[in-house]
Amino acid sequence: RIKELVKPDRDLNRRKAYREKWWLFQEPQMRMRDEISKLEKYIAISRITKYINFVFLNNDFLPSDKVVIIPTDSYSFFGILQSKIHEIWVRNFTSSLGATFQYTHTTMYSTFPFPDNIDNNIGMIAEKLYKTRLQISHEYKVGLTELYNIMLDGGFRDLFSLHEELDK
Repeated sequence: RIKELVKPDRDLNRRKAYREKWWLFQEPQMRMRDEISKLEKYIAISRITKYINFVFLNNDFLPSDKVVIIPTDSYSFFGILQSKIHEIWVRNFTSSLGATFQYTHTTMYSTFPFPDNIDNNIGMIAEKLYKTRLQISHEYKVGLTELYNIMLDGGFRDLFSLHEELDK
């Protein structure tokens, strides 16, 4: 059945790898795999998201094409990405799909004016924010969207305060 549905389309594809290995979802992203293999964890975000929330993934997890990865394990870098300034950047340059944002590597990440020097304090606050968010998520058995829905409705004040501290 897969051969009937997929192979005819792949036979017409201009990319040789897609024509020859028509049964594979896509080509392995070897550069990306090489970059994340050097790290214990890396930063990731869903391409389609209601909230601009980054996470760390272990390097043994290879995401699909629906996930944008940033090959760093730096909490300071995470803090910049999770900041209000980056969120405003995303909101101004993204295409939206209803109530969600489409985060892309080329238009959101690559064009963002990252600071030359990131204060170590940002990393410390960002690590605390990340670990607090993870702890709340596990304790209440909620994902990030539900967690942020609750936070923005007045819940999880400690997490909200960490976001405010990060943005100072």
